Amino acid sequence: MQGVSESLAGRIALLELENLNFSEISHATLHEPVALEEIIARGQFPELWRTRSLPASLFYSSYLATYLERDVRQILNVTSLRDFERFIRVLATRSGSMLNKSDIAKDVGVSPKAIGDWISVLQASGQIVLLEPWYVNFGKRIAKSPKLYFCDSGLLCYLLGVDAHTLQESPFLGMIWQTFLFAELRKTHAYRNATIKLWYYRDQYANEVDFIIEHKGTLSFIEAKWSELPASKHAKSMDMLFEQLNHSNIPWQGGNRYVLARPQNPYPLSGGSLVIRVEDIPSLKEMGQGKPATTRL
Repeated sequence: MQGVSESLAGRIALLELENLNFSEISHATLHEPVALEEIIARGQFPELWRTRSLPASLFYSSYLATYLERDVRQILNVTSLRDFERFIRVLATRSGSMLNKSDIAKDVGVSPKAIGDWISVLQASGQIVLLEPWYVNFGKRIAKSPKLYFCDSGLLCYLLGVDAHTLQESPFLGMIWQTFLFAELRKTHAYRNATIKLWYYRDQYANEVDFIIEHKGTLSFIEAKWSELPASKHAKSMDMLFEQLNHSNIPWQGGNRYVLARPQNPYPLSGGSLVIRVEDIPSLKEMGQGKPATTRL
């Protein structure tokens, strides 16, 4: 785009293309089913599923090398590619966490300004996404920093040294699962509707909801849990926020509450939440309107 002499305003449409989603990979491997762990660890780049014999480690090592050597040099004048690669690996350990540029700068050994510039490069080139917090004054101090997520769980696993066989034992399992689910939510068609927004919530007492879907004055909540049998305690923060929302004077109302986990079949929790699987994710439009989920439930 920098090489285009004209702005093309009003004559060009820009489309963001995500990698494959869970449903597309499942259909592509219908005759040779793969475990959820492999889909997460191998990632969602189309070439990795078109050529199943291609080692993921070879793909990502080449991807990272060409990205650093070519794209980064063109987008930003990074004096030390070694520092930039270390920065990406440090960032990988923080996927799903609130962004703290000062802490990252200390770990990498560069200035916070450089970290800010480099994060902008990763955003512009489709490597990471920042999820902003949703906040309304409930009489508490609400987190204002965005959460950082890698766009592809396979690249994240490669940077963390995790594969399908070691995923379940990895100390990063929770954040990898959350990163994967956030990508699935982004890829849901209705999210492209400008009236639907995605946020997270956290207050000073560490009450946190992983994802909030806002649509026309209704807020629906999602918690990400790797467990096969989540209990009501896993929806505690959602239940608390739901009650606060419905007893406040703010113009939003509470919608549906979901725990995205790995149950054999969806089931309800005593507090009103519903435990669902990744393949049962309903459309965000339906969820955002507070209607009961009906997609394969």
